[in-house]
Amino acid sequence: FKQLGSGKTIKDVPVRFRTKDGKIVHLLIDSNVAYNKDGSFGHTRCFIRDDTARKIQDSRVQVLLDENERSLRMLDNFLSRTLHHVMGPLHALRATCDLICDRLQTSTPHNIDYTNKENLENADLLQRASDTISGSARMIADVSDLARFDEGAMLRTKFTSFDLRKLGIEAIEKIKFKDLRFNGGDDGITVSVKFLGGGGPDTLNTDRQVLLRVLDHLLENAVREADPGGNIHLQITSFPPSATTNSVGPVLVEVLDDGKGLP
Repeated sequence: FKQLGSGKTIKDVPVRFRTKDGKIVHLLIDSNVAYNKDGSFGHTRCFIRDDTARKIQDSRVQVLLDENERSLRMLDNFLSRTLHHVMGPLHALRATCDLICDRLQTSTPHNIDYTNKENLENADLLQRASDTISGSARMIADVSDLARFDEGAMLRTKFTSFDLRKLGIEAIEKIKFKDLRFNGGDDGITVSVKFLGGGGPDTLNTDRQVLLRVLDHLLENAVREADPGGNIHLQITSFPPSATTNSVGPVLVEVLDDGKGLP
């Protein structure tokens, strides 16, 4: 009514009317006011439409949305529990592979005959199996974390101070041994790390495992999409603190490659 009084038009205004028998009816009102030249009230037009069908449809849609959300929540819980049960056997299987691999390698003398050569081949196969199991466990952990984040869980971080150079070397060594080896080792892909001294410290205080996990994914994507003979560089630059603030300077971590990129 305030809008009508100021000369504005109202459209699709939802209202509820009570009938004589006490029933509530949902309506939509369109109305405008025309004033005379002297500013006095002239007339008004008002169109009233029954909005019951739309309200019923909206209620049905809301019920479907609530049920869909409940189903997704149950699916997330089931997936989380299933992944948790799968992780235990995977860790046990990996530990078994590593144990047998170590025994085969340590029991092989320097003068390798056919039998000992076969032991080394078996140890190499077990090492590959262990790496594959580790990759599967890491993928399951990622899926489990994603499901928990969708439910509103927060990422728990543990801040520690660590050396940036060592972090970069560890990330590169993991990729060299894992991805390049499974690609056959003869694709000519070069993976390297470079620490640029931008005037900042050589250490960083943050969650080391989370950062290493991010680098692992970025490098894996780069290796997976790299062409034979391609180059991939992990570049870390540490900048000094700003002159206007007392905060720690930023650290720039880049994965540079000459591949075609992710589709």
